[in-house]
Amino acid sequence: MYLLYSYVYLLYLMCICCTLMCNCCTLMCICCTYVYLLYSYVYLLYSYVYLLYSYVYLLCSYVYLLYLCVFVVLLCVFVVLLCVFVVFMCVCCTLMCICCTLMCICCIYVYLFYSYVYLLYCYVYLLYLCVFVVLLCVFVVPYVYLLYYVCIAVLTLDAGLLARSQYPEGPATGHLDTGFSWFPCVYKRMLRRFPQFPSCHYMPLM
Repeated sequence: MYLLYSYVYLLYLMCICCTLMCNCCTLMCICCTYVYLLYSYVYLLYSYVYLLYSYVYLLCSYVYLLYLCVFVVLLCVFVVLLCVFVVFMCVCCTLMCICCTLMCICCIYVYLFYSYVYLLYCYVYLLYLCVFVVLLCVFVVPYVYLLYYVCIAVLTLDAGLLARSQYPEGPATGHLDTGFSWFPCVYKRMLRRFPQFPSCHYMPLM
């Protein structure tokens, strides 16, 4: 009876142990399930984070490409503007060189024109001077000759009067004004006092 009771008690203990083992297994299964679910959630979260990182990386790549495109466009615009400016400067320099050349040519022509005008002025001045000298010779020389012969006439008249006053005994011929109508000694004495002048009979015609 005691053995039976012992077997029953052992059986009961075995049942309890089996129940506990089942409970433990159930708990372990539940824990494993929760761990698996947690792992799944973590994996999903990691997947979402990875996807987010991928989207962010793509977005950054697009932004970088956009910046690169903008930089390239700005660089192209700047280079084009620089080329246009260089071409404009070259054109301006060429125009300035052409203008300077034209100005130099104009200055040379102006200088030549001024030289020709100055030479023409000199020639006109010389022509006027020659005309003035010719007119002076034409209009003044006759008067000089006339004054010269008037002086000769006055001097001969004074010489004749002087000879007449010194030699009143000489015969007069009626030409007292000439002073050469006396004796040869009076004429020689007058010539010693006064220089010889050409005769009035050889005065050139004016």
